[in-house]
Amino acid sequence: MTQHLIHSILLALHNLALVVCAGAPCYLLLIILKRDRQGGENSVELDKLLARTVNASLPYFFFFALLLIATGVGMPLNRALNSGALRPMNPVAGTAAMLKLVSAVAFFSVMAVTFMRFNRPLLRLLSEPKGDPERIRQLSARRRKLLSGATFLAALILILSGFMRFQMC
Repeated sequence: MTQHLIHSILLALHNLALVVCAGAPCYLLLIILKRDRQGGENSVELDKLLARTVNASLPYFFFFALLLIATGVGMPLNRALNSGALRPMNPVAGTAAMLKLVSAVAFFSVMAVTFMRFNRPLLRLLSEPKGDPERIRQLSARRRKLLSGATFLAALILILSGFMRFQMC
């Protein structure tokens, strides 16, 4: 019974972290795309607010990413500690687990690059009295492309999760 309770708690925390991590790039991308459609030269304050919002979400994102990793590792370990062995996986589930792991590493890498290499310099440029408009456009475009890639990877991870419980008949 304790094993099932621990598994349920780990699964609930894992699902919560998954929703936050998968939703973050999607919502940020939607906000950025909406802002791009709005356009206009007088939207520096809106751009600053957007860059600050993206920057402020960084600690939360990485907290939930670490929670996701810890609970993802914790569930099979909980089973192994209680049954004495890891549950064998069939080829479909094993392939899905491996692809999910690779996709997760790529996802977190893309998000880290988005925050560190593009959003922070963008925020710095926007805070300058006469920030370089061309550089601002370049950084914004790269950030948008990375968030699009992260959204795709998040969707892929969610799809692959469904195949991890695949059982051959």
